[in-house]
Amino acid sequence: MTKVVFLSKEWIKKADSVLKDIVGKNGEEGKRFSVSEALAESPTEISDENGFVYYHILIDGKSAQVNLGQYESADVKIQASYASALKSAYIFYTPELIKEYSENPPKRDPDPYEKVEGDLASSPSYITEFHNRMVAFTL
Repeated sequence: MTKVVFLSKEWIKKADSVLKDIVGKNGEEGKRFSVSEALAESPTEISDENGFVYYHILIDGKSAQVNLGQYESADVKIQASYASALKSAYIFYTPELIKEYSENPPKRDPDPYEKVEGDLASSPSYITEFHNRMVAFTL
């Protein structure tokens, strides 16, 4: 299995394929969800001139897209450092781990960029499957 740099064009292409597969099987007509992330201090080969990389996920019923770039009208907007997001990108979320984290949230290093707008709980349940499948491809 080939691993690719987190949020590189190759990673986005793989994420788009994986999400389309999951949403095609699990999506519900009439249900929409979008999330946009901005990650600071990203590697120069994938970042803009300010050191940010942006990507977003759009889900509409049984169709989905993962794209580079900002999506201003996203349901959820997340900002963090690339290093912080990458640490999370390597975590495989089992039901047991999710339960443990909900009861005893892990202590994380301070991230001066961390900001969340919107309700993360509004994301579809299959987003965890998407995340977990992407762990295998993330470098």
